[in-house]
Amino acid sequence: MVIYINKAADFCITIKEDMGMLNVIEKRKYPRVTINADVTYTRSRDNGQYAGFCKNLSHTGILFVTEQLLSPGDAVVITLDTKSSNFTPLKARIEIVRTEPSEDRYAVAGKIVEYQ
Repeated sequence: MVIYINKAADFCITIKEDMGMLNVIEKRKYPRVTINADVTYTRSRDNGQYAGFCKNLSHTGILFVTEQLLSPGDAVVITLDTKSSNFTPLKARIEIVRTEPSEDRYAVAGKIVEYQ
């Protein structure tokens, strides 16, 4: 059994081998929720406004795709709008923690630093 604990992100992953099969058990303090919604964001270094699409969201982080390359450490202010009258748009300042190529775009993971 392998246990990986990330205290900064408040989650624990346990990997157990059972009869040759690997079972992954993920325990997050704030679980991720799949959200398919448009995202707009302003990049601090140039005040440019850009668009993206949210893939998932938790209380402490977000994963979205965009055509712009963002680097770890970049600060952006995002607005997530579900276009639903049941939810007001979410606005937060995030710090980029990871960017990975995804087809002709980039998958961007960000840590929510402050809700606005």
